[in-house]
Amino acid sequence: GKPTKLTYAEFTKEVQTRELNKYTIHIGLISTYGKDTMSEVRRFEVGVLEAKVKPEDCDVLLSTIHNAKGAEWANVVVLDDLIPLARFQVSGSAQATFAWKAWGDEFNLWYVAVTR
Repeated sequence: GKPTKLTYAEFTKEVQTRELNKYTIHIGLISTYGKDTMSEVRRFEVGVLEAKVKPEDCDVLLSTIHNAKGAEWANVVVLDDLIPLARFQVSGSAQATFAWKAWGDEFNLWYVAVTR
């Protein structure tokens, strides 16, 4: 059928409602920088991605989970794009449990991320 056209507000609500987390970082950037988003992205590309700084010389190192595999750091912050993997639930007995969805490789990525 014909694609549905959404306003930006409708799109962001749809992302939140349907937990379409692959768009979360984009929405955050646009919410923060508005019309200046693309110039800020370019500034990041030039100042960070094209700077060719060695990882050992960095104060902060951004990495994908895939690239972090096998690496270790003293401090790690994992961004929120993997949050829906687990739902924290407290049963009637007040014991906390994690109800894992059938995520397959996504769960393995989460494990790699939190064990760096």
